[in-house]
Amino acid sequence: MKPRILTTMLAIAAVLLTMFMLPRPAASAERAREIMPYAWFTGIEGTITIEGRLQGIDAGTADVRDNTNAGGNVRCETWRGGNGFYLDLFYANLTGEFGSDDDRSVLAYNHELGSTPVFVDQRDRDNREIRYLSFGVLVGGRYFRLKNTLEESNGDNREQTGQFIDPIVGGYLHYRMARALTFVAAGDIGGFAIGSEFTWNAWTRFHVRLTDWLWINALARAFDIRYEEGSGDDRIGLNARIAGPAVGVIFRF
Repeated sequence: MKPRILTTMLAIAAVLLTMFMLPRPAASAERAREIMPYAWFTGIEGTITIEGRLQGIDAGTADVRDNTNAGGNVRCETWRGGNGFYLDLFYANLTGEFGSDDDRSVLAYNHELGSTPVFVDQRDRDNREIRYLSFGVLVGGRYFRLKNTLEESNGDNREQTGQFIDPIVGGYLHYRMARALTFVAAGDIGGFAIGSEFTWNAWTRFHVRLTDWLWINALARAFDIRYEEGSGDDRIGLNARIAGPAVGVIFRF
């Protein structure tokens, strides 16, 4: 493991421990958990760098859908006494003609990434109330693994992988408008030249309650990353925005 990744992990762990030791807001002592699988219909726009070579990428939602080999998204939450923890997993493996230079030498682009945001979330979430408004502070880290591949017309293939962990901070709003309708919004920023140069992530969700344990929701999410590492032929990077609508279901227990 790279020293920078290990140092970042230790720093994030120290922040999380400090957050758990802070005074907790008044809230229900009852523990609650959620599992939310969701489908994110993303587009990707920006540039990638492979072995020092910069390449544009412009893939709409339909391009990503048609060229996805594997992918999935799931979010897990648990909270008690005003403190919460969540894990949001995203994975995509894409292969397709998403970009090329002027002489069409680039035939294919392969992109594999997985991100794991981990947060401590301090907020007042007493779900016994029909209506309430709560705010939270999000602190944690995001793990990212990137694999870039270019296949050129002369038969040469270029492939590079990179991985890093970003510290992230953000905020959270949770508004129960009625017993069966909830609005949620959250955003975070990270990187700070520790892992990536800079990232931001934002999403909004509307939850509709079907039963006490089953909800459906509609989402909009955008994730922007600025990552460069290495120099010369060893340089790898991703400077792109991944954004689009999503739909999901929530199992609460």
